[in-house]
Amino acid sequence: MDFRDSVTKLAVRRAEPSKCLRPFVHCYLQRDARVDGVVTVEPVMARLEQAFEFHFGEPYEVRLYGSDERDDCPPVVVVGPQTHRRAQLILRGTVSAFAVMLRPAGLHRLFGLPLDRFADCGTDAHSLLGHCVTELRERLGNTETFAERVRLMEKFLSQKLLLCGPADPFAGTIAIVLRRAQGRVGDPWARDRVSDIAFQTGLSVRQFERRFREYTGVAPIVFSRIARFQEALRLKMSPEFRSWIAVAHTLGYHDQMHMTRDFYGLAGDSPSRAIVQVSPEHIMSALTQEEP
Repeated sequence: MDFRDSVTKLAVRRAEPSKCLRPFVHCYLQRDARVDGVVTVEPVMARLEQAFEFHFGEPYEVRLYGSDERDDCPPVVVVGPQTHRRAQLILRGTVSAFAVMLRPAGLHRLFGLPLDRFADCGTDAHSLLGHCVTELRERLGNTETFAERVRLMEKFLSQKLLLCGPADPFAGTIAIVLRRAQGRVGDPWARDRVSDIAFQTGLSVRQFERRFREYTGVAPIVFSRIARFQEALRLKMSPEFRSWIAVAHTLGYHDQMHMTRDFYGLAGDSPSRAIVQVSPEHIMSALTQEEP
């Protein structure tokens, strides 16, 4: 994150969801600043989490890499999973943004939205979810504290969850795939083939992949690749992992060059340069923090 033209850095606050929402919500984030000049937040790296974000100050300007196209975020935006370094965000004036970072399949579970329509893009939340979003933004904007915003959002999402009905077993399958990709279940990186996983769910490979895309926005192989990339960032930020070689070995990359190729595809840069860009104010820093 480049603050060379700015006097004030972003103030970032993070809160954990309640127990009942933890399977669907990663965390709540608020970022505030008064920017004197221009701040460039880059890059928007690959991530599995979706964002449900409310802007109360100047909206982020989104600039796509390799294009002259620019756009401002709507007052409330739903951002789907990201599969590569796609854009940079330009911040000006008074920045005040509150976001719910949703876990893989979280948006599908809470709002019934097919995520394959939202990968690598941001969409006006009002057009997706209706007037309830406008009312919620007004209530959030009228509150004075981050804690109160979290409380209001927890109430809103808990009500959504009550309307969802029984838990979907397929969401549990996605959680297992995620934890295996992170090396947190069984033998690190003992990956089953997609056909084997599909067989265990009683679906054909084609049916399994179609449903997986609907729930997460990406194909299973892309999902696992991004999950491992995010876990690599998390491990490198932890004190016990001093070298990229150790990270690559722990996560089952064939070698360090294999990991480097993945980083270029997902972060747009080498591991050593990508990690420098994940400053404490960057959204990826919040997403890679150790969870309680």
